Amino acid sequence: MAVSFTLPDMLASFPYRRNLSVFYRQAKAESSAWLQQYHPFDDDGYRRFNLCDFNLLACLAYSPREYELIRLGCDLMSIFYVFDEYSDVTDGPGAEEIRTIIMDALRNPDKRRPDDEVMLGRMCQDWWRRANKQVNPNSTCLKHFIHDFDLYTAAVVKEAEDRNDRVYRTFEEYLAIRRDSSGCYPSFVIHEFGLDLPEEIYLHPRLKRLREQATDLIALGNDINSYAIEKSRGLELHNGVELVMKE
Repeated sequence: MAVSFTLPDMLASFPYRRNLSVFYRQAKAESSAWLQQYHPFDDDGYRRFNLCDFNLLACLAYSPREYELIRLGCDLMSIFYVFDEYSDVTDGPGAEEIRTIIMDALRNPDKRRPDDEVMLGRMCQDWWRRANKQVNPNSTCLKHFIHDFDLYTAAVVKEAEDRNDRVYRTFEEYLAIRRDSSGCYPSFVIHEFGLDLPEEIYLHPRLKRLREQATDLIALGNDINSYAIEKSRGLELHNGVELVMKE
């Protein structure tokens, strides 16, 4: 007898009222224009991108913050999407090449990017320059972002390698990678901007566990919502729903 799985409506009984930033429309318009100047997609790519609203996500996630941080959040969501789309259609070495460009751009914000380089280098460099203007140059949040974004891009490369080699991991192995490939950790760092949290607070075991648990909820919720489209595109190897059913 076949075993069936029912995917839940995770927001059906969500008890909290959502809070949308008052800057939503302005940030969406300006962030969309910012993305388009880099021409990352063809017409079909833009059509698929516009089916989502990553600006809405950012304006909900960072809703209490000032416009400059809202805008950074919107642009960061676009960077995630572009990198994910590009890495989804390449193998491990191809994804690693893009990752190297991204991290070099973040670590060297004043370095001129080659004209023939993938546009993600210029996108990330521009974003990072603007982010640095929002905080003190010695703020630990800048260090945290570079650290977490490095782990994120490395995990995306690992996904590309697994996909190319058709590697099915155990759920626990997958979750260890997914916590980084979700992009949650660098996204959380935006909340740090302007807070100047002491390291002993940031690294407190309870806060570390809270970040991890929030990441698990977000990543697995995304897996549930995106399973159908990922299955149709042959990307289900790195989806928790697929791996739970396999086990």
